[in-house]
Amino acid sequence: VTFMPESPRHLVNVGRNEEAYNALCRLRNPKPQSELDKQRVGMELSEIYFSHETGLGPERVSFRELVKEWFCARVKGIARTPHRRIHPLSFSVLLHTMYQCTGINFIMFSLPSLAESDEALSDPLVIALVFSFVRLCATPMYMLIFRKLGQRRTLFFGGLAVSSCHFLIAIVDMAVGLTHEEFVVNRVQLVFMALFLFLVASSWAPAVWIITGEIPCTATRSRDIGISAGVHWLWAIFASAYTPYLIEIEWIRRSAIFLIFAFLSLGSCLFAYYFVPETTFRSFFSANTYACLRT
Repeated sequence: VTFMPESPRHLVNVGRNEEAYNALCRLRNPKPQSELDKQRVGMELSEIYFSHETGLGPERVSFRELVKEWFCARVKGIARTPHRRIHPLSFSVLLHTMYQCTGINFIMFSLPSLAESDEALSDPLVIALVFSFVRLCATPMYMLIFRKLGQRRTLFFGGLAVSSCHFLIAIVDMAVGLTHEEFVVNRVQLVFMALFLFLVASSWAPAVWIITGEIPCTATRSRDIGISAGVHWLWAIFASAYTPYLIEIEWIRRSAIFLIFAFLSLGSCLFAYYFVPETTFRSFFSANTYACLRT
């Protein structure tokens, strides 16, 4: 972080245009630049200037004004129109909520209790290493997938795959009552949970944060991202609180919980299909303008 250049957009907002140009040159091409590279940097910097002039800059919009504008949109009923337009702040909050509906936190918190029945994986360090390695391998896959499918279809098909994984885990859990091979069933469930983490880490986990940074307009981006990130961690705290109780309740089978998350994941797919704008292969300014028109 010490050696990273300052954000060119922030430097433009505070009136340090020459430093913004130098920072953008370092970010785009640290080597000696040709005339073509300088022209590209100049074009991108002009987009930042235009975005600053039209968006008024994040420093000119207070948190109180943002909340007031959002509340007025709720009261007047203009947050959602027949054209599927949602207020950017509402969209960011809903997107993080849909991400939590995939059941990612429930899976993470319930893994230790499920692995206790397996002597080979009863060590928490082994569990953490195995599933961290799965997520590490899945993240580069996202960079390949979203270039082929785009952000919107990556979320949609990722949600379908996650929902299918929940259904398979629920079916395997139902098999515990039909067979005495509980050890084998738990092993199969752990495999499907590893597949679940791979699917989430290659679709929803990175895409949610990227889209949340693209959707809000320049004037309110920092506030929108801050509020949506706060909602994300509130859901995580809520999941850490209810997961132990769901696991310990005897009259609720684990399969029923996975079925609930399977249907919630389908709801996340519908949200991605109808409300998430496609911003892949667009410049940051172009993606922001297009997303603001859609939301």
